[in-house]
Amino acid sequence: MTTTSIFQRITYGIAAAVCLLAASCTCAGQIARDITMYNESGSRIEINWVNPDDGTRVLQTSPYLYAGATHNLNSYASHRFEVKELPSSTTHKCRNGAEGPSNPDLCGVAFFTVNDRHDQIFYIREGMHIQHDDHRSLAVSRTARLLEECETGTLDRAGGGGAAEGMVGDMARCIEEKLGVELDRQEEESDFQSGVRLDMAGLLATYACGDVGMKGTEPERVERFSLNGRGGRGKHMMVNVVHDRPGSRVHVLQNFVTEAECRAMEQGLPNFGGGMRSSSRSSSSSATASPSEPSGTTDTARILQEDIGDTARILQEDIGIPWEKENDGNPVTDVSRRILDYTNHVLGLNIEEHGQEGLTSIQYAGNPPPNTPSGGTDGLTTARYEPVNATPHCGEECLGKPHRVGQRIAGIVMYCGVPNKKSGGGATNFHKLGAHHVPTALSAMWFSYMDPETFEMDGEGYTEHTECPVLKGEKRIVRQWIRHGVHKDLPWHEYEHETAEITMMVTEDDDEREL
Repeated sequence: MTTTSIFQRITYGIAAAVCLLAASCTCAGQIARDITMYNESGSRIEINWVNPDDGTRVLQTSPYLYAGATHNLNSYASHRFEVKELPSSTTHKCRNGAEGPSNPDLCGVAFFTVNDRHDQIFYIREGMHIQHDDHRSLAVSRTARLLEECETGTLDRAGGGGAAEGMVGDMARCIEEKLGVELDRQEEESDFQSGVRLDMAGLLATYACGDVGMKGTEPERVERFSLNGRGGRGKHMMVNVVHDRPGSRVHVLQNFVTEAECRAMEQGLPNFGGGMRSSSRSSSSSATASPSEPSGTTDTARILQEDIGDTARILQEDIGIPWEKENDGNPVTDVSRRILDYTNHVLGLNIEEHGQEGLTSIQYAGNPPPNTPSGGTDGLTTARYEPVNATPHCGEECLGKPHRVGQRIAGIVMYCGVPNKKSGGGATNFHKLGAHHVPTALSAMWFSYMDPETFEMDGEGYTEHTECPVLKGEKRIVRQWIRHGVHKDLPWHEYEHETAEITMMVTEDDDEREL
């Protein structure tokens, strides 16, 4: 028996084990499944069901699927679908045919078949290549990589002789017999542990917010980052690495902004006193939005002020980034450039400013209890320690999924003002990570949730965080989200933030805008 045939047997063993875990391989035609399709081909497409009896096509899209759009179907396992490229409405040419752009008169066609597994996603890529993911195929792919390592190690140890083939054959038989049962057990245990961890996360966050004097989590290590380039100040800053995995990172950067930069970002923004924050001579360059950032002007900015019981008030407003003033040393562009520089330093993705979101100023103020003098702490009860909100790092639509063009991949929170550490509250708790952060003025908390090598989004939600309420005083932060894949022609506001589905209104003359 050759080594190749032996490892084919291993592959068959994996398939058999996965089949067992999928409940039944013989009744696939009777299992209905929800499927999602992402059109990332750059062209309009039609989706047709292929009737297995006579081969006729039944249109599933009305009338077609725009480039960048998403389509959901409920279908049965074994059903076959045709993906058909449509010519451009302006050039009347195609780009995804079998011969590519060299023959624009030939349009692309591809097929896919629904299986009986859960979480099925079909990515229709350029060239009409279809990537089919589901909860089992991802597990099998990881297992296959491990088996390749086993093959290499086994043959190396045995010197490549006949004895090695026997060893590999034994391994194949073992996998055929044991893998299905083991995967079943592991999945059950994983589901149980995940449920316990999620249940405990909320309880721990509530406890951490209730313990106002709780100290922050010690970092895994401390690094030094040099502030070079246009966003730098010719200085160095210390970085506390709280959590650092390829798909999820939490870093705290000391002295990331200056008081003058905070004043510049907050200039002209309202405060809880009803007036506007005063400017200063050092912040004379205002945060007026660039025309390329339509939602960032102070005239059209959204202002959110709400009462959450007796706990906190929130005031929020968008800040435009005047990139056209960057060469003039504008403090707002300096800060945003520094954010991009650090993001690229860690992730190595060469992300540019074009099409990125602007900044957002958020102010949290504590409300004193009834009959308590303003600023006093008498009469505080544990009922007032409920967390303000939980900020999802990604959301259910992208947890553990491949990154889609236009999705957020990182964020940063800069602290322009913080309450008293001993009594003011306002900490941040990463409830799924078990990390607690007590902010200091002028520092920043940077986090990312995409693996820059595999482009897979963090499936565990480790960077999801809870904002503890401000009990006394005020907390002033400035936040920015970082997206991957946006550019000048397709800026951030034309993507839905979790699924990255294009949300713009499409006209007949502009219906296949390229990704």
